[in-house]
Amino acid sequence: MHNVGAQYLKGTYGTTPGSRQGSAKTRFVEAYTQRFGEKPPKPYIDNCYDAIAVLALAMHQAKSSDPKAIRDALRQVANPPGEPCEPGDFQPAFELISQGKKVNYRGASGEVDFDDHGDVVTPIEVWKIDDSGTIVTERLEDV
Repeated sequence: MHNVGAQYLKGTYGTTPGSRQGSAKTRFVEAYTQRFGEKPPKPYIDNCYDAIAVLALAMHQAKSSDPKAIRDALRQVANPPGEPCEPGDFQPAFELISQGKKVNYRGASGEVDFDDHGDVVTPIEVWKIDDSGTIVTERLEDV
């Protein structure tokens, strides 16, 4: 921040994908910190993790790597109703899917529910550079 002149950026706002606090977010941060010795870097890491998790669950649901089969299975593993599963619950989730049961992945970034257009809506974090030159979260907004 100091290399670009933090004194000129004070009060500046920006946005990034956000995430709500909850048990899934906590589990993700704790597991990442334990594995790598630091908190997960931002932005996008929790969204990326969730995308890969849902992709793996959908492939298992579809019993295929065919893109159309995976696409058609996404809502079956990430939208209610279904047995909730969170980061780290993949073995039990795979077992439930193999038994013909529905799962509902609840991700590190929040609920991973696909709408009618195939989009997942996550909150947007609005951040600000404060007087000390530190980026702080101002608020989360649902869009």
